[in-house]
Amino acid sequence: MKKSISIILTATMALLLCACGNGSASGTAAVEDQSALEDASADIDSGANAEPTYVIEYSHVQSESTPTHRAMLFLKDYLEEKTNGDMTIEIYPAGQLYNDSTEIDAITAGNIDMISTNTPKLTSLDPSMEFSVAPYLFDSTEQMLAFYNDPEMQARIFTKLNDVGITVLGGFYNGYHYYFATDKVIDSPESWKGLNVRDSGGTMVEEMYSVLGASMVTVSYSELYTAMNTGMVDFCNCSLDGVTGIAMQDILDYAINIDQQQTPYLIQINTEYFNSLPAEYQQILRDGVLEASAYEFEICQSERESEIEKIKAGGCEVVEASAEQIDEFKKFWEPIRDKYLNDTWKTAVEEFKASYSE
Repeated sequence: MKKSISIILTATMALLLCACGNGSASGTAAVEDQSALEDASADIDSGANAEPTYVIEYSHVQSESTPTHRAMLFLKDYLEEKTNGDMTIEIYPAGQLYNDSTEIDAITAGNIDMISTNTPKLTSLDPSMEFSVAPYLFDSTEQMLAFYNDPEMQARIFTKLNDVGITVLGGFYNGYHYYFATDKVIDSPESWKGLNVRDSGGTMVEEMYSVLGASMVTVSYSELYTAMNTGMVDFCNCSLDGVTGIAMQDILDYAINIDQQQTPYLIQINTEYFNSLPAEYQQILRDGVLEASAYEFEICQSERESEIEKIKAGGCEVVEASAEQIDEFKKFWEPIRDKYLNDTWKTAVEEFKASYSE
């Protein structure tokens, strides 16, 4: 027994002496290791070296030069800053993942987290979405953007989209829309008779053109240049940056602004994905979209004249319609707008406009 205890004590003392003999080196290493661990922990807490927890995959059909794409880059930076790198956006522009005809199905199926589209493309899910392009619906672009970025208005007019799994976060400006033609002067309602016009579709829009003797043709944005160049389409309703984004100014001859359309480019996210985000991050995302919307509109305003000059440089005559010309179109189109606008939209727009101030 004594021998066993002696062996144990000897072994214990040896271990203690070994530790004491290397005390300085071991102590320094321990401090350094602890410091490294604390630094690593701080990095994780700050997100400095951590991968984002939430990565929003976002697809759109426009080119990288457009205000929409640049505003989404702004949103990406905004989210990363506000969440300290914990949330970001992966952007897939120019139809890299989904095009006009596939992106709606992709977001409802959850194959993509976020898209931005012209509102009429959503008529397959909610026919009332065509009211967003009702002629002369809003008094100004600022008023229109305020309407679509208002949470109360979103709750009132996007109920059917919510039902199919789409949450609308807000709206960007869809650009200054003109009518662009090849080999035609389209300066009056009479001049549209017998022509094919490219627009986004819907019963109301079809009647807008048929009352003037024109026929509407639905062509995806990616195919618009070819359709205009081959004569399949005589003229189109398109934004300035939409034209220059695909260099369509090279084949255009005439453009006119009749100021008929103030429409949004809706920022939409898959509802299931949105609900999976922490409440704090949901609000940051909504706030970011609002900030990005204002930024995108600033780009549109600041670059309007330069976009027009690019289009003119391609050989296209660009005309701002007179008040008399606009009144001619209003005479045909305002009755159609009032005929189709349902009570939900009509009441929401009227109430919002009554309370709106610049």
